[in-house]
Amino acid sequence: MYKFLFFFFISVFSISLSQNNNYRSMKGGSSNSVEIFGKVSGLIKDEATKLSLPYASIKLLKLIDNERSLINGTISDEKGQFIFDELEIGKYILKIEYNGYITTDVEFETTGKRLNKNLKNIYLAVDTYFLEDIQLSTEAPIYENKIEKIVYNVENDITQSSNDGIDVLRNAPLVSVDINDNVSLRGSENIKFLLNGKSSSFLNNNNISDVLQTIPAEQIKSIEVITSPGAKYDAEGDAGIINIITNQKNIKGFNTSINTSTGTRVNRSSFNLNAGQNRFGISASGSARYGWPRDGNLGMSNTVYDVGGSIISNQTKNGSFVGNWLGYRGSLDLYYDINQYNSITSNLQFGGYRKSNESGENVTYQESIWMIPTPIEYYISDTSLNIDTDYEMTLNYTKSYEEYKDRELSIGIQYGWNIRNDNKSIEQVDFEDVLIDNIMDGKGYELTGQIDYIHPFGNENKLELGLKRINRYTTNDYSTDLSNIELISWLPLDSLTNIFYYDQNVTAAYLSSVISLPSDFGILFGVRYENTQIKGSYDNYYAAFENTYTNIVPNFTFSKKLNMFQTLKVTYSNRIQRPDIQRVNTNTEISDLNNISTGNPDLIPSKSHQFEIGYTSFKPGLMTSYLLYYKLKYDAVEAYTYLIDDNIFETNYFNTGDNHSYGFNFFGSSTIKKVLTVRGSFDLYTYNMSTSVNNVDLLRRSLNYKYSLSANINLGKGYKFESRTFFRSPRQTVQGERPSFSMMSFGFKKEFKNKRGSFGIGMVDPLSKYKSFDTNISGEMSNGNTFINNRDYEILFRSFNINLKYKFGKLDFDPIKKKAKLENNDLMEEDDNR
Repeated sequence: MYKFLFFFFISVFSISLSQNNNYRSMKGGSSNSVEIFGKVSGLIKDEATKLSLPYASIKLLKLIDNERSLINGTISDEKGQFIFDELEIGKYILKIEYNGYITTDVEFETTGKRLNKNLKNIYLAVDTYFLEDIQLSTEAPIYENKIEKIVYNVENDITQSSNDGIDVLRNAPLVSVDINDNVSLRGSENIKFLLNGKSSSFLNNNNISDVLQTIPAEQIKSIEVITSPGAKYDAEGDAGIINIITNQKNIKGFNTSINTSTGTRVNRSSFNLNAGQNRFGISASGSARYGWPRDGNLGMSNTVYDVGGSIISNQTKNGSFVGNWLGYRGSLDLYYDINQYNSITSNLQFGGYRKSNESGENVTYQESIWMIPTPIEYYISDTSLNIDTDYEMTLNYTKSYEEYKDRELSIGIQYGWNIRNDNKSIEQVDFEDVLIDNIMDGKGYELTGQIDYIHPFGNENKLELGLKRINRYTTNDYSTDLSNIELISWLPLDSLTNIFYYDQNVTAAYLSSVISLPSDFGILFGVRYENTQIKGSYDNYYAAFENTYTNIVPNFTFSKKLNMFQTLKVTYSNRIQRPDIQRVNTNTEISDLNNISTGNPDLIPSKSHQFEIGYTSFKPGLMTSYLLYYKLKYDAVEAYTYLIDDNIFETNYFNTGDNHSYGFNFFGSSTIKKVLTVRGSFDLYTYNMSTSVNNVDLLRRSLNYKYSLSANINLGKGYKFESRTFFRSPRQTVQGERPSFSMMSFGFKKEFKNKRGSFGIGMVDPLSKYKSFDTNISGEMSNGNTFINNRDYEILFRSFNINLKYKFGKLDFDPIKKKAKLENNDLMEEDDNR
């Protein structure tokens, strides 16, 4: 069935493309009678600077009896060029509009002798009245399609009213965010995050959502979504790459902004300060996010059956919890231009979060129900505290060259360190009373060195090569204390207290090239070499281990620009995903005397091959994107639950098997008369795994989907209204499914007349106070026993908030500077393993 769906979409897609003909049969003529058409082209430039103006709006009107009739429209490309073809003989007018410039009309005529008209340079004059108080830079559209990525220009999206980085990602194509703020790309959470195209130890996989929540939306310039990354990117992240570009403007003078939001669930505050003159500049930012104590309800049921289907044991839990979250982030950027071709940038940032949770559950437990019909009842209380602190320093040197505009050498070094403290305390009373304390103190550092070189050649061609070295060192000191150790005789006591040392060193080199071919064809190809060395050791009990492996990772993208608006791409990419410290850490967390979880140091990296066909159309006021893909993922890493006794459940991480996935994605955005903007997306993909784990054969197939829809209305006089809805079906593993997620939100905003700020109110899921989430998994043991595990929780979700933004200072910006960033966020996160 999945193959049928896959080829069905290809067929529909091919038929739609076949409608784009260059010729038409003449009405009333024979089948061999063909009407010939002309075309008009030109280049839009600034009258004073003679520089090209990209993305200018161009309307084509036909003159019939001195009356104007609109027949087509377009925008100029990155070089300011445009073209209209299939023009009948006649008189026409081009109406050219560009923000900050005087609208210009250009008349021309096509005749039987001169079908093609090249207008060459068309100059626009600056509207001095419009630009009296501010200096504007050229605008880009909200969405851009490039050979290897789709770009969402956040700063150009005047309809969006996001508060932080998580909110911004909810508007990005192909991206979704769930209730726990976990980010997924086309259904998978194995994403590699970049900050300004570079690595950052600050964004490690254990705290990505926490860091994104502390990045104010106004600091984000654009989001780049890369589903098939080239060789210049680290090979990690089999779902793809999300590159977050922050505002990096060299400011003359002084500029600052503040943003605060207060709500019934979350409070946010942030500031941004920029100052600079001539060749030196400084930028500082800070933010904090505080959540009010958030309550909810818990429920769980574990049932074990023997070979004949009789119940061996049953445990049910019902209770409530309350949690709290505090996050903060700060950064300082410095740049210095040594001269026109040499510059130094540096960055210092720090951040962290504090999470606390308290819960209480009433437990009912029965064993051998046919012998003991009376259940045992007792109470479990759970208290946890997680504190994480990160620091990072980066220094970059960039050299450009006078003879080649795009030739560049970049050398960067980065040092980051992390401190993490987790404390968990469990008390069971009224039956087998016990107190369990688990403490884990983790610390580590990461050192990265990177050299990148870009060499342009020919027309719009370039060669890129580079070297990279990452050294990661982590230490986890953990201990578990029990008031009655006889109650866990089934667990080796020596394994409960230990110090785990984990080192990972990655050496990489890459070669990549982009080549423009005749007839609007383009090729991106490259290869990346990565060698990984892993070492792990313990103070006691466990044996030391080490592993070395090498990956050769190729990629290839072939694109065809069908016309100024439409592009077709075919892509192949090869990715890997290394297990992170959380998955290999052997610290045993005891939820109660029947449920434990731990990590697996024997995990191996997963690998994936992906084939993709993409079609995008960027017409004025309408953007659509269609993607068809097939992904084969080897040795997928999934959480796996099994019995270590008839009534003891352990959850660990295993390389469960190979997943074959077919997928289809649609994303569209349309603006109607500059009043209404509608955006929507739809994802359909399969999960298909047949494997054997712990001598048990497993098979799971499912069809999964998600969709989103948003609408923004400009009510005039600075008033705006926004609504958004989202739904994602349950995520799959070989044992079952994880919770589905849905959300609905509304917002109203009033911009101040001076354009320096706004005031708004918003609400999330106003019709339901709580939202429920269910997890259902099942398993079989080699002895024939089976089990069913059901978990559900509901959490306070409805919220209302008010938001205030305001900017101070002179709005006078120079060209964008490059920020000092490196990113090594290459380790896997929780995933539905597509």
